[in-house]
Amino acid sequence: MKRKKPDPRKNSRLFIILSPIIVLTFTWLGVKWCITSFPDHISWIPAFAGYYLTIGIVFLLSILIFRFNPLKHLDYNLKPRPRFPLLLWTIILPALLPLAAFITQAQYVPSHLFFFILLFALINSFFEEIYWRGFLAFIPGPNSIRILLSASLFSFSHFLFWDHWYPSPIIMIPTVVSTLIMGILWMHFMNKKKNIIYPILSHMFVDILNLSVAVYSGLINPPHF
Repeated sequence: MKRKKPDPRKNSRLFIILSPIIVLTFTWLGVKWCITSFPDHISWIPAFAGYYLTIGIVFLLSILIFRFNPLKHLDYNLKPRPRFPLLLWTIILPALLPLAAFITQAQYVPSHLFFFILLFALINSFFEEIYWRGFLAFIPGPNSIRILLSASLFSFSHFLFWDHWYPSPIIMIPTVVSTLIMGILWMHFMNKKKNIIYPILSHMFVDILNLSVAVYSGLINPPHF
């Protein structure tokens, strides 16, 4: 049975539309503060903590002030499983996009860091998906606009974060392009199913394959970087 999409009140819809301004602005301010207040190789950690805190605040504002909680209108079950073609193109394919990065970088990562990679992948995929796909799944308007807007903002958020630590176009261009593709595919899935678990799992796999913690923290320095 197809889940009926809730219809937030007018002020709630406006808040959902404007919420990326809050998230991106405070994320940018947090990054600027962290890179001047912490050693460069760990400054990304408090920056991400601030990013997650901002997402949490947006949800609290939506629930307490606008009386709309998107999490209540999302599915969290693996069953019934979506049809394989949808899973292949919107969940499996984006999860495998960073496979080449994993193959080339895994040899440089100390084994003791893999626990932190898993931890980061779990936390990051949860917070980013419940906002960029979960919260923004309720942007009013046509599906095509919702997909392009959420994916573009999601992609831009990665530039906003990593431009300081990795200003090289060799890194930033593939990052921005790949996250745009992932954002489009994951939001297409959300428009079809409103099931947040599958995008979270796909996103978590992406972060693991990217070896995010090890690379971004500067604890390793792969030769071609």
